[in-house]
Amino acid sequence: MAEPTIPASRPCGHCGGTDVFVEREDLCAYQARCDGCGARGPIVEHGDYITDDGRGQEAARAAWNQRFQPPAEALIYPDVMTPALHDALGVMNFQSGPVAHALRAGGADIKRRCEDEQAHVLHWFIQLALRHDEGWRKVVGDEMKRLANAARKG
Repeated sequence: MAEPTIPASRPCGHCGGTDVFVEREDLCAYQARCDGCGARGPIVEHGDYITDDGRGQEAARAAWNQRFQPPAEALIYPDVMTPALHDALGVMNFQSGPVAHALRAGGADIKRRCEDEQAHVLHWFIQLALRHDEGWRKVVGDEMKRLANAARKG
């Protein structure tokens, strides 16, 4: 394991720990790691190990901070399924694909496998159902309109 370099600026999204560091993993690769639970951010490659000017470390820090953001408020998943959760969890794969494509076009980091797209969309839908109850679909519709308008403006 490489020696820790610079601390990442956000706490771990898994355990909330603040002992998160960016490490050099290879000649041209960096990765953030939580000392508390071992969670790791994506590996970020830097083009030239000879002239490393810190861009690789900063890119790994930015990737961690984007990926592992602790929630603003804790969401409580109920023991009894609500109608809004039933609705959100019932979204089929073929329905989630177009939503994932729109989110990806808007900048979301979603892998291109259908199960990754569905997981990302369902995760978002569940969060919205917990926050907005029956109004979660309106929030989705508003966001899809915003993304479509942004795509048209280019």
